[in-house]
Amino acid sequence: MTGPITIHQYMRAMLTHPKGGYYMTRDRMGQAGDFITSPEISQMFGELLGVWVYSEWHRMGRTAPLLLVELGPGRGTLMLDVLRSLGRLGVSGTALEVHLVEVSPHYRLLQQRALCPQPQDNNPSSEEFPSIGEEPPVYSPPSPFPSYTPSGSAVFWHETLDSVPSGFSMFLAHEFFDVLPIHKLVKTDDGEWREVLIDINGDVGYGGYGKAGESSHDVGDDSVESSNDVGNDSVESSNDVGNDSVESSNDVGNDIVESSSDVQSDISESSADVLDNNLKDSQGSLTGSKIKNENNESVESMKVNNEDKKSVDYNENNDDSVKGINVNEDDVNSSVAELPLRYILSRAATPASKLYAQDLDGRDTAEVCPDAALVVKAVAERITAKGGALLVVDYGHTGTRGDTFRAFRAHRQQHPLWAPGTADLTADVDFSLLKKALPETAMSVGPVSQATFLKNLGIELRLMKLLQGAKSVEEHRHLVSGYRRLVDDLGKSFSVFAVYPKVIEKILQRYPSPGFWRPIDQGWSLQESAKITEIKKKMLEAVDENQVEPKK
Repeated sequence: MTGPITIHQYMRAMLTHPKGGYYMTRDRMGQAGDFITSPEISQMFGELLGVWVYSEWHRMGRTAPLLLVELGPGRGTLMLDVLRSLGRLGVSGTALEVHLVEVSPHYRLLQQRALCPQPQDNNPSSEEFPSIGEEPPVYSPPSPFPSYTPSGSAVFWHETLDSVPSGFSMFLAHEFFDVLPIHKLVKTDDGEWREVLIDINGDVGYGGYGKAGESSHDVGDDSVESSNDVGNDSVESSNDVGNDSVESSNDVGNDIVESSSDVQSDISESSADVLDNNLKDSQGSLTGSKIKNENNESVESMKVNNEDKKSVDYNENNDDSVKGINVNEDDVNSSVAELPLRYILSRAATPASKLYAQDLDGRDTAEVCPDAALVVKAVAERITAKGGALLVVDYGHTGTRGDTFRAFRAHRQQHPLWAPGTADLTADVDFSLLKKALPETAMSVGPVSQATFLKNLGIELRLMKLLQGAKSVEEHRHLVSGYRRLVDDLGKSFSVFAVYPKVIEKILQRYPSPGFWRPIDQGWSLQESAKITEIKKKMLEAVDENQVEPKK
């Protein structure tokens, strides 16, 4: 095997390869992992999403059983909080079914522990579970038989969306779309779109050719992105929800992007198309690489200047809070010589650049995720046929960013090509492309900031209630800290986006969705009464000054 691969292939191999994929064998979340998510920060996040689910289900007729579907459920923490909230509202037992779309056998075990802790025929006691984190679990498909929550609700696991039964469904996707593989496209000085590829960085002892900056492949190399390429066979397997559930051999995301016959003559590189991977240049860029033309002139800078550091932190507060990550220059400032891989630019147009560039007017760089578009389209078709809604919570933008591909390890940002397979690879969600992927029978609401969404749902009232029941100053501090991270930190960098059947558009315009209290597609700012503001201020100040008297 020789030849460069796309970032799309690289991400899929590194994250979901059955034997060595990042998510397949270890627990990557929490303080001991590589990142922390909102459900792990505070129970209030999942509880309020449960309120949203109940409200929309109730508004649409309370069809039973409610199918509650989560894409990429992680540890199961979010679903556990959602189910607790629904249970308090009287929805439990046979009134609902839980369907979890999870490719990782490791995380399926964690989810089963969290949601179905009691022993049963298809759910052994916790003592009988294999040790997690010591030896990777042997791959096995999900059981077709359900486990059960303590309240009696059935929980099913699926590798792909295809096996989830049809019916009225409420879909949740929290930090799911950001890990689906992307194609990175760049416009050159002559106005042509080219694709960023990944190649061996010189002779590193396992098949590298030439030196960094020199051509390692001839034009028309028939091995580039071939059907035997690791970026294809090793990760285009049935284990990936982004592939099997919505990217069949007849889909554009497969035939156009992964077609070896088209790319054989289209993708190659020359010495003029090498990306300079020095991550910190004289202008102070932190995460970028430059694309050079044949005259060694910069065509487009894949970098983030200190003046616009929010593109590194990926939050508008410049506080390194997204996913609980600290951006450390030492971790991302690896020289090109130290990296086993390098970025290169395709000499000619690729199938991806031909197909997707037509929708990128006015942009010079873009990250296109065909898997995300296909998933959104498939979910939208389900909810327009049978009823329901989709709620997406993720960090992203509306077509304003084009260079967000990055890696996280041990709560720090590192170069995406460093130590392949050991870090979380991610890219911001482009909500504008998700909107374009919707069928005419569906409509979208948002995106709005996570802070706006949670405040509209009453997170401050929930915080006050929890503070009143807290039994120690430490518990008070933990609750307030969680609130601040959800609203002040992640609240600014994360967005919330919803999809509904278009037939209820007029209803939503008159009675907006909970969390989206604003006219559809119009701006909105949160207003709260002076009384609520004063109460909140006093309670938070009391916690800060250790003046809270614990409940006896």
